[in-house]
Amino acid sequence: MTDTSTALSNFDSALHTAETMLPTILSVVSIFFPAAKALIPFLALLPEVINAVEIVMKATGGDFSTAMAEVSSHLTPGQPNSAALSNNANQGS
Repeated sequence: MTDTSTALSNFDSALHTAETMLPTILSVVSIFFPAAKALIPFLALLPEVINAVEIVMKATGGDFSTAMAEVSSHLTPGQPNSAALSNNANQGS
C-alpha cells in the first residue's frame, strides 16, 4: 500500500500522460465509434479535474476513489458540495 504523496504523484503522472495522449486516442476511436468525438472538447477540463482531486485528497487524506467521488458529487447538481473545494474557492476570492 502506498502513502498519499506517492499515490498523488502516480495519479498526477498518469493523468498528465493521458492528457497528452487522449486527444489522439479519441480521434482514432471516433473513426469506429463516432460518439467518442463528443468527448474531445471536454479534455481541456482534465487539468482542472486533476487539480480538484488533488485538493480533496490533500484536504481529507483520502484515497483517489473517495476523492474522485467527492469531486463528482461536487460537480453534480443536487448533490452535496465538497467542503474542501468550497473552502478552497472561498480562499481564492
